[in-house]
Amino acid sequence: MRYQRIILFFFLYGFMASACLADAGFDELMKMSLEELMDLSVETSSKQNKKQFNESASVYVITQEEISRSGVTSLPEALRLAPGVHVARISANQWAISIHGFNERFSNKLLVLIDGRSVYSPLFAGVYWDAQDVLLQNVKRIEVVRGPGTALWGSNAVNGVINVITFSAKETQGIESTAGYGTEEQGFGSLRYGGALGEKTHYRIHGKYYNRDNGGSFNEQSANDNSSMGSGGIHVDSELTENDSVLVTGSAYDGNMGQSGDLPDINSPNFTRFINNDVKVTGENLLARWTNQKEEHKNWALQVYYDHTSREDSVLGNQEVNVTDFDFQRHFAWLSNQELAWGLEYRYVNNKLDSGSLVSLNPKERDTHLYSAFLSDEISLFRDQFKFNLASRFEHNDLTGFEIQPTARMTWLIDDNNTFWGAVSRSVKVPSISDQNATFEPNIRDIGVGIPVVINVAGNKEFNSEKLISYELGYRAHFSDGIQLDIATFFNDYDDLRTFEEGQGFVLQNPLRYVLPYGFDNNMKGHAYGLDLSANWHINPKWRMNAGYSYAKTNLFLKNASTDQFSLSLPIFANSPQQMLSLRSSWDIQSNWKIDLWMRYVDRLESTHVNAYVNMDARLAWQASRSVELSVVGQNLLENQQLQFFRDTATKLYNSEVERSVYVKIKLDY
Repeated sequence: MRYQRIILFFFLYGFMASACLADAGFDELMKMSLEELMDLSVETSSKQNKKQFNESASVYVITQEEISRSGVTSLPEALRLAPGVHVARISANQWAISIHGFNERFSNKLLVLIDGRSVYSPLFAGVYWDAQDVLLQNVKRIEVVRGPGTALWGSNAVNGVINVITFSAKETQGIESTAGYGTEEQGFGSLRYGGALGEKTHYRIHGKYYNRDNGGSFNEQSANDNSSMGSGGIHVDSELTENDSVLVTGSAYDGNMGQSGDLPDINSPNFTRFINNDVKVTGENLLARWTNQKEEHKNWALQVYYDHTSREDSVLGNQEVNVTDFDFQRHFAWLSNQELAWGLEYRYVNNKLDSGSLVSLNPKERDTHLYSAFLSDEISLFRDQFKFNLASRFEHNDLTGFEIQPTARMTWLIDDNNTFWGAVSRSVKVPSISDQNATFEPNIRDIGVGIPVVINVAGNKEFNSEKLISYELGYRAHFSDGIQLDIATFFNDYDDLRTFEEGQGFVLQNPLRYVLPYGFDNNMKGHAYGLDLSANWHINPKWRMNAGYSYAKTNLFLKNASTDQFSLSLPIFANSPQQMLSLRSSWDIQSNWKIDLWMRYVDRLESTHVNAYVNMDARLAWQASRSVELSVVGQNLLENQQLQFFRDTATKLYNSEVERSVYVKIKLDY
């Protein structure tokens, strides 16, 4: 009945909007901004600036307008706007985000970039989302590639790439400030200033802060997961000559993330020890890019960045990662119908980990080097109606050696309003440092034999890359009645996935315990298939609807050589929903009043028995003057609190539930 009420609510909402706009006339209603959508450019899927409509990849672009009108307050929440991306809140400060399955806190098959800088952690193979404190007003768009991107971006872009692209400084001149307060977002604000140093050099500086309340208690246990963070950044764009431009951007952050739970401790009476403390997160980064653009199909770019991150964590250990990356790429036309692109990259990473309650690294410090190159050739035939792209990444890393990751892509531009595309790709997920060098002791059990049993999981220096062969087909269309449709299907064939192979147990003294060892190996294979669908309906210039649907099914199997008894039951292999549905409506009631509604359905998580749920967000905004906007936002309105994800039991940290929340916000723009 609850789902029926939601559908009825949207129907009545649409009826009222239609009634209010009835006097606009049929011709007025049919004036759609489809041209803007068809001309929307993307760069992540091909490393070239191309129209999204013509791309041979499953790409969804989250625009600044969608971000601002959704009312989201963090980057992870904004990613919910893209179909096929599973975004689940583990606690008030932790997230699990993945594309096409394999979701966990450290989703190791997803590459995330911010202005071309990778934020993928080499220590634990994933993204610390609590540290990605991006000022959302600076985000121009977020390009989400659902499917392999390894041929251009390298290992670990296996199931997808997320690239956050910010505005140039020239586009954000003047002063903008925001402030807000709510039941969960208990105080947040930002200040941004953009100026110029002459006619050809522009800059932007910003600072922001937030304080977030605890999540809802789960099983009457509070996770004590409140958080706060302050951050700031600078962005400078300069046009050196008619053809040359330079970008320099950097940011820094400092925050505290609360956590509590029962950790394994062999010296405690019940073999557990309660903790309640903060994880201190800090980081700084600086990126510089020099671009030379002589003509439309002839350019090169040189980029270098440095990224330092630090985490003081009593559970996973005190971590420090320093990344230095050099990247060069060139693009040019060749003959009459080909476009070539090639690039070189070198990355040096210094990894340090002091032992925590659950994890230790041997040795505590390890340096890694990555050398890679890519080559891409796009061939156009029959007056650009057919386009074929052959590309590959060649790289050497210190963990598995030499890797080759090719892709073949095809686009058929049927006409100006219909595009069909397909792709076949090979990708690898290179092991993390912890996969080869870490030791985990996630559990201590009393099984009635007189001594405790300690589960010990050790990294394997022979652990190899996980592999994927992916097949994709897609179709895009623009219809005359203001509807845009995008359908993408996929079949993923996985091999050499990680397993936990049981070893021979042994007894240790001081204290007396029986150790049951497990080691990583590559003894699992399987496949996944599904589709992603998005549709936009521009009812008129003041009202548009957006629908997104995704289906993904994963089947995994152990190889004959495996002795693994429990991998298939682990949450990381079946902790993604089979179906997700999103429906959004944005309506400009009057020139200074806007209302936005967003309904989401997420299917059940089979392995951890997290129930399916439906929820809704709403935003009402009043443009009081040219410079002042007031808004009120309600989030997760349909339930008092809701479990979205069950934390991996290895950490023993408490879960929390997402609570219903409301906040008010004022934005000043001069």
